[in-house]
Amino acid sequence: MFTRCSFVGCRLADSEHRRTAFRTCTLDRCPMPGATFTDCSLLGSTITQSLMRRVSLTDCDMSLTSLGGLTLHRVDLTGSRLREANLASTTVTSSTLAGVDLTGSRAVGATVTDSDLRGARIDPAFWVAARVTATVVDHDHAVDYALAHGLRLA
Repeated sequence: MFTRCSFVGCRLADSEHRRTAFRTCTLDRCPMPGATFTDCSLLGSTITQSLMRRVSLTDCDMSLTSLGGLTLHRVDLTGSRLREANLASTTVTSSTLAGVDLTGSRAVGATVTDSDLRGARIDPAFWVAARVTATVVDHDHAVDYALAHGLRLA
């Protein structure tokens, strides 16, 4: 377990982590392409200026984690918890967020494109704060999105 540690410039490319805890840590300028995190905790951590492409973070607890301003491309977050996470100005493309818990996440200025949000737990505020396009969603998500944008359902 790592607690209140700072990782600066660490190369995590193609690394594998299982049940590892990075609690309230900072990962700054840490390239992670091909990295796999399974059943890990990044609770309260901050990730900045890090390359997040082809990263797998499945069944991870990322509650209160800050990913603000990052670009997540081809990232698999299946089944992860991002409760109250900072996603402000984050760009998510071609990624899987199936079954992700985004309850209470801050998504002002975030964009989600060509991704999968099926089964995700999402607050109505997310649909107002984030720009979501060309993304697969559940029927209930589509209704929430429509209502958040002022449409009336008949």
